[in-house]
Amino acid sequence: MIRFLPYLNFLIKLTERDRRIIVALLIVLIVAFVLIAYIGNGIRALMRRYSKGIDSYMHKLCSAELVTNPRQFFAQVFKKETKRLYFSTRWVLRIFMVSFVLFYIYAASVQGDGPMFAFVGERLNDLKIIFEVPKGEFFGISNFPIDWPRIARGPQPQFTLEGISTYLMFIVTVATIFGITTSTMKFIARLNRAKKKGPEVFTKSLDDTSFVK
Repeated sequence: MIRFLPYLNFLIKLTERDRRIIVALLIVLIVAFVLIAYIGNGIRALMRRYSKGIDSYMHKLCSAELVTNPRQFFAQVFKKETKRLYFSTRWVLRIFMVSFVLFYIYAASVQGDGPMFAFVGERLNDLKIIFEVPKGEFFGISNFPIDWPRIARGPQPQFTLEGISTYLMFIVTVATIFGITTSTMKFIARLNRAKKKGPEVFTKSLDDTSFVK
């Protein structure tokens, strides 16, 4: 108990504003840790669900004795999932490539003296939410955030030809990244499951076996 007395005196000497800042920082840290934990658990759960995609067709192949060892098991999954990866991403990539070519042609046609895609950054900046963070002094640190941020400016999209083309290209890019990421996660999860389950399926074990009559 005596060890905590210096800390208790320190907390008593703090001003009300300093206490509020410390509490706010603790809340932010706790929320950050919780979010990271939830995101990590969510990704693991998603990968487990994706990995189940091999069960249906591999159960049939193993039951029909068309696959008889772990090497064949992994080879069949790799072959099947490579095809799935190609078919699930081909149209996404094609749409992105066509969209980018059209966007490039438009950017080249309106290019002035500056860089070709200078207007892209300007139009995307129009979509930003600008926060204003009150700052002051905290424990000798100047310009330290002393209150919750406030919205100083909301999104202000520009519905001009430059703006619309930029926003559409941005949407296509995000959709492409999402589609490829999802397909790649499925591919990796199913190969990992094949690598793990192949030896288990074809391993003879006496752990759960009994020959007693």
